[in-house]
Amino acid sequence: MNTDGKYEPKKEHREWYFVEYHPANYFKFANIQLILTVEETRETDIIKAMEKEATCWLTLYPIPVMVSVFDNKGDLYKFSKIKEKKHLIAFFDQRGEIYFHWGLLKDEEIPDVGLDQEYRNNLYSDFNFITDTQYGIDREKRRRQIDDGRFIILVWIVLTAFVAEIFVYFNQYLSLIAFLYVLFKAIQKILQFTNILPISKKEKEKIKEQTLKDHYYYHCQMNPEGFNRLKMENFERMRKEEIAQEATSFKK
Repeated sequence: MNTDGKYEPKKEHREWYFVEYHPANYFKFANIQLILTVEETRETDIIKAMEKEATCWLTLYPIPVMVSVFDNKGDLYKFSKIKEKKHLIAFFDQRGEIYFHWGLLKDEEIPDVGLDQEYRNNLYSDFNFITDTQYGIDREKRRRQIDDGRFIILVWIVLTAFVAEIFVYFNQYLSLIAFLYVLFKAIQKILQFTNILPISKKEKEKIKEQTLKDHYYYHCQMNPEGFNRLKMENFERMRKEEIAQEATSFKK
């Protein structure tokens, strides 16, 4: 009997959204998430899709469900006409009929069939199951990979500095070459500054890039609210691209 762990979610693609079913691992109900993949969708279609998915998954796995919708930026969808329609809860009532409720319910108002571990195990037999032990092992493995990466970078930095010090200490010619290189770069900068030596194309691009950075930084300092809006827009754009890529992967 599976007791120490959780069932992993299922994902399926639809025409203009994809759906994620998260089993009722720790609560009385499962979670169904609809993630829109298009910019514009009629609210009536979204409502129908929520009720359709609730019926579909509830029929397959008779455990209460809560359905939520997220737009193509990953934010919870906001209904403009009926504000309370943020979540849809559905379950089989005492007559064996599907009951829909828009909005949240008190815990005691939701059937507790989902708390029966044996019932869940039989119902979710086709779901992937990950034990708490395996989850801990995977998490520890990821942590070690991050730590190993940091350690390798640190060793590389220290080793590079150590080798450089050895060359400088044991090779006076190398030290002289380094000094002459720095002197050459300094003279080069002076000649470029006085327009005696023309600036290379690569150097011009570098200066232009730095000038743009300074320009952007100045305006960000002058208008922090505008910068925050731009930052949020960038986050939204990246999230939209992630959702679009995930939706495309279903079609392959």
